[in-house]
Amino acid sequence: MIPALAPLFTGPLQPFATVLRLPTAGESVIPLSRLLEEGLPELLDSYGGEPGLDRRALLSVWSKYYFSRLIPPVAAAALLLRWRLPLAVDQLGLVLNDAQVPEAFVLPHAGEAFAADHPDVLRPLVLENLRPFIEGACAQIRVSPKVLWSNAGNYLEWFVGELRKVRPQAGALPPFEHWLEQPTDAEGARNPLFKPVIYVELPLAEGAEPASWQWRQRRVCCIRYRLPDQELCSNCPLLKDPQPAA
Repeated sequence: MIPALAPLFTGPLQPFATVLRLPTAGESVIPLSRLLEEGLPELLDSYGGEPGLDRRALLSVWSKYYFSRLIPPVAAAALLLRWRLPLAVDQLGLVLNDAQVPEAFVLPHAGEAFAADHPDVLRPLVLENLRPFIEGACAQIRVSPKVLWSNAGNYLEWFVGELRKVRPQAGALPPFEHWLEQPTDAEGARNPLFKPVIYVELPLAEGAEPASWQWRQRRVCCIRYRLPDQELCSNCPLLKDPQPAA
């Protein structure tokens, strides 16, 4: 664990305590830049475990592991501690588990506090990591970048909501909503994280209390259904009859 981040990873956030690491002698680490230059097809074939699987779907599902491991601890560090981590893809190392999915990220150093007047603490995550990761991945596997951005946005939107539940003191977070709610970024370019999910009010059975429920619906399908034995996700926009959780 990075010592400066230790106060974060207690209680519900404890599972993320070892995701961000400093270099350790003898640990098997893949340079992320090398993976994004040429190594992704081979890794996805190993991850898929059998020939002929749709690499576009494999990449989408694999990217969910990437985003779900990276985004929560980085966003928590930025929003709760105003701590800036070195996230550039040419600086990070990737530790894979036995299933060939991301287990941890090895950082070159522990980072530093954001300047007091820094206006956008999530900007490094988006511009230094998510964007080059998605661009590099899509250059090797011909899938629409919208699919991967949707995966990233889904986890970012979900995690910030959970963060406010488990950390009541997170009420006064630095501004971040523009990444999820504005169609353009600070430079006026298209914001690929704009509204990754929407909340749809759907009726329950007649006479039920309450009379309706909110369905958290992704705007873009993750295409995992292209893989054998994989169904649509519970928040997939392709679902024709979404059901409330039990």
